[in-house]
Amino acid sequence: QAPAPGLASFAGGGDPLLEGGDAADRLFSAVGSEKRLGSSVGRIDMLKLFPALFTMVCGLLFLVPMCNLLIMARSTEVAYFTMVEFYYVIAVIPVVILVTHFVHVQRGAPNKVAMAVTLIVPSLLLLACGNRQYMQAVSMTDRLAASDCNTMPQKQKLQQAWEAAHDLWMGCLNETSTLYGYDVATLQRSFRIQDCDEYLEAGGANSRSRLSRRTRGTGSYLGYAEEWAYLRYLEENHFCGGWCMPRVQLWSHVRSKDSCSNAVADVFGWYVQPHAAEVCSVMVVTFTVSAIVLVLLGPIMRKSGFDW
Repeated sequence: QAPAPGLASFAGGGDPLLEGGDAADRLFSAVGSEKRLGSSVGRIDMLKLFPALFTMVCGLLFLVPMCNLLIMARSTEVAYFTMVEFYYVIAVIPVVILVTHFVHVQRGAPNKVAMAVTLIVPSLLLLACGNRQYMQAVSMTDRLAASDCNTMPQKQKLQQAWEAAHDLWMGCLNETSTLYGYDVATLQRSFRIQDCDEYLEAGGANSRSRLSRRTRGTGSYLGYAEEWAYLRYLEENHFCGGWCMPRVQLWSHVRSKDSCSNAVADVFGWYVQPHAAEVCSVMVVTFTVSAIVLVLLGPIMRKSGFDW
């Protein structure tokens, strides 16, 4: 008797369900392998990108505030009253970022020490410099805005320099009036102190002072070259006149609006103070977040197989 077709098919081992199951297992195995391969490739790509990404983030966090602090410290209005060299210490920040970038590229993986130094050290440096600049701006705003010229030595010396320049200018105008017969008021409207030979010979144009027989009396005005250059810059760029009090302009023909002392006080109060406070706030947040991230990142990195 011939066996049933179904049994014969079963006996021959040709069950399509079983064959389909093996194919599905192979398919799922292949898909799983591709996923693991894709995850491994993605991890490798992220490791290659990490040095550039970390460097870019540090550059945005630290280089912009660093440039702001240096620009403010080196500005003509501020530099006269501050020790600019103190702020050059933050120029080490780009060096730290570049060294960390090369360390990450060489190792091919994140380095805990390099990351900690690059995040913590620039934060503290910028915080210290920003706080110093902010405190100085608060103090300078009050002292410069006061009508008293004796609130600090620099302010007193600038007032003395302005008075010396005014005396020199008036002496120059009176001498010119005597020699050529022009009215002093007319000369005041047409000429400024830099038009006088006495000013140039007293060191108004440069740091070297040369006395001639005709202007030997200008010796009493020597030593004010830096102050005169500063006052001239203020008159020409901030439309001010006088120093402690509003007075006639000696260098510029532009109509003055206020005393130059108040003009510099506005620079400290409206420009330096808010920008320095902003740098301090950003660095406090950066320091705090960096410390938290470095602590939380440890277990994750060790679990992923990194030497942390």
